[in-house]
Amino acid sequence: MPDTDRILEAEQSIQGIATELKRMRDAANLLEGSQAKTDAVLTSAERVVQAIERFSSQCGVIVTRLSSTDLNQRLDDLQTEIEQIATLIKEGTKGTIGAIANLESELRDLDDQLQSIAKGSKARQITTLVFVIITSVVALVILAKILVPSLGG
Repeated sequence: MPDTDRILEAEQSIQGIATELKRMRDAANLLEGSQAKTDAVLTSAERVVQAIERFSSQCGVIVTRLSSTDLNQRLDDLQTEIEQIATLIKEGTKGTIGAIANLESELRDLDDQLQSIAKGSKARQITTLVFVIITSVVALVILAKILVPSLGG
C-alpha cells in the first residue's frame, strides 16, 4: 500500500498543482483583460488631452484678443456716440418743429388770402351777372323799339 498512498499523494499534488495553475491562468486572463482596459483608458485619456490642448490654445488666443481690447473704453466710446446721436436728434426735432410752425402760419395766411379772393370773386360774379341782366334788358328794350316802332314814341 505504500505505493497507493504515494500515488494518491502524487495525484493530490497534481490536482493541487492543476488548481494552482488554473488560478494562475485565471489571474493571467484577468491581468490581460485589465491591460486591455487600461490601454483603452490610456488611449481615451490621450485623445482627451489632445482635445483639451487644442481647446486651451484656442482659448488662449481668445483671452489674448480680449485682453488687448479695452472693453471699458469701447463702451465709453459707444456711450459718447449715443449721446451725440441723441443731441443731433434733439436739434433736428427743434428744427422740424420750427419748420412745421412756419408752414402752419403760411397755410393760415394762404387760407385767409383764398377766402378774400373767393369773396372778391363772388362780388365780381354778382356784378357781372347784374351787368349781363341790365345789358339784356336794355337790348330787349332796344329790340322791342325797333320791332314795334309805335312803342318808342
